Amino acid sequence: MILGNDNRVFLTGGESIRVENLEISGQKPRTAGKIGKNATVLFNSGDLKIFNSDATGVTCYNLVEQVYSKDGIKLKSVEISGLKSGNKISHNVLSFYNLADGAEIIIKDCNFDLAPGSNVIRFDNLSEARGVKVRFLGCSWTYENSKYTESDLEWSTLVLLQPGKTDQQGKPTMGRDNGWEISLKDCSYNGKKVWRANETADLNTLENHIGVVSIYDPGVAESFPYSSNQGFIPKISVI
Repeated sequence: MILGNDNRVFLTGGESIRVENLEISGQKPRTAGKIGKNATVLFNSGDLKIFNSDATGVTCYNLVEQVYSKDGIKLKSVEISGLKSGNKISHNVLSFYNLADGAEIIIKDCNFDLAPGSNVIRFDNLSEARGVKVRFLGCSWTYENSKYTESDLEWSTLVLLQPGKTDQQGKPTMGRDNGWEISLKDCSYNGKKVWRANETADLNTLENHIGVVSIYDPGVAESFPYSSNQGFIPKISVI
């Protein structure tokens, strides 16, 4: 499938969607305030598989995005393999919102050339899913091909987590007992292998202070590094 110019696609398959050999290019302008209208690939399914696809030539806001709803089809599994993305994706490469408890997300053999302030995956946990497992296998990500400022570093992470529901003070209702796990195996950042740290928090002090995970705090509308101990905390490991 070729998506050039301002062409976009909505994939809905109920239980499962499988796409191979996507070639994505062209200019796909953002429509301010229109959730779901800024996706190049919008999907609604319980299972998503994307293999051997190239998005190095596209200029867009979000590349692959789940329908923004907590009442639709819950996402149980994702496998993204052999995806290459370029640094003209200004917001998120992958965006997931409505997850099932115990969902498994596998990102394998992918190369992400990122724009300043962007993320590989944004999770907005609208469904308050627990026990989600996210695995990066043989992937690389970098910001070194883009110019960025100190203010960009707040958002520049491999994974951005947004907790979903909040209490009356605007703090996440789900805390450390969420069961989320994020693991990296044979991955590299800016061409250097991500190593196993003695303490998990050290994983967020990579080169140029750009981390693995940031936690968005809706109470103050800011994101914080994983090591700042803000509420909704996953377990992170390097294998």
